[in-house]
Amino acid sequence: MQSVNLFSRNTPQKTAAVREGLRMVRSIMASDTSKDGLTTSQIYQITVKKRANVEFKSFLKEVGLSAAKVEQQQATNGQSGSLKAPPPAPPRPLLPLKSMTEVLPILEGNKEITLKRVMRVPTVTEQAPETTKASKKIKGKGRNESNANAAPSPVQVYLWKNVPKPKKPVQGEVNWGPYAKSFKPQWWEVGTGEDLGHLSRRRRRARVDKIGREVETAKVVKRAVTKAEQLRVEYSALSR
Repeated sequence: MQSVNLFSRNTPQKTAAVREGLRMVRSIMASDTSKDGLTTSQIYQITVKKRANVEFKSFLKEVGLSAAKVEQQQATNGQSGSLKAPPPAPPRPLLPLKSMTEVLPILEGNKEITLKRVMRVPTVTEQAPETTKASKKIKGKGRNESNANAAPSPVQVYLWKNVPKPKKPVQGEVNWGPYAKSFKPQWWEVGTGEDLGHLSRRRRRARVDKIGREVETAKVVKRAVTKAEQLRVEYSALSR
């Protein structure tokens, strides 16, 4: 599947629906339900049981779409007297996720999920109806017992699984051993802990004042970097 641009030829209503669908599918894939992988049908069935976010419901109220209005429109379309038969109404008009093809390619393009081909034993709901009908037609006591005792053979299925996040490389640091504190004091980058015995009294006093100013500047820079990192994490969480 190819990645789909979220803002290509999309109306505000569709964009809001896709965003809400992405949020719902991400929550499903982050839960323990997707530990062994989920098929496209399983993801959709779980999504149907979930409720939309409050922000999405408020957006529907802004555009004038509500459950009462949808029911009224369906009743109007069902009235007789029109020359042309109206198209059938959608089964779940207020569900933000209309089709999995609008959400799964986006997550796959972002390398959040991937489609894997695996072999597994089908469950009762996944067994083909033709197989169930054929088993009912088998006559004879011995055949029925052998058919019931026979284990179902594994079938090929396609499962959506989470892409493991890459581990950050550990930055190598010099192991100073028992002399770590003496060799690397706090703010050693700006000159803290340096030997100033070779300097004169005037130069030593000026160097100490300079190092103090550098330490204060380094503290301000560190606080700014920490705050920027926190804002980046919060923004990335909100964008999801």
